[in-house]
Amino acid sequence: MFQPIKKRRARKKKIAELREYINGVYESEAKGARTKQEKYDAYQAARSICQLEENELDYLRQEDILEMLNTAPFEVPDDYWYGGGWGFKKVLHP
Repeated sequence: MFQPIKKRRARKKKIAELREYINGVYESEAKGARTKQEKYDAYQAARSICQLEENELDYLRQEDILEMLNTAPFEVPDDYWYGGGWGFKKVLHP
């Protein structure tokens, strides 16, 4: 009964942890950078270190939208519908 609430809270906690970790890595890499080139190199290094965490953060932030898209009806685009798709239903349900 409370599984969706527990899942949402766990996801929010994980998002906060990931943001804190990513911000920490970017700050630690940028500490010693003085010139534009050093700042660019530090940014690239931090980006390569945090790539997987940033991808996971993006997925967790979009999870609600992805769930709605998986369960929502799909409407056939007009280009296909008017281009000869009259034999199909206009709105498809998963």
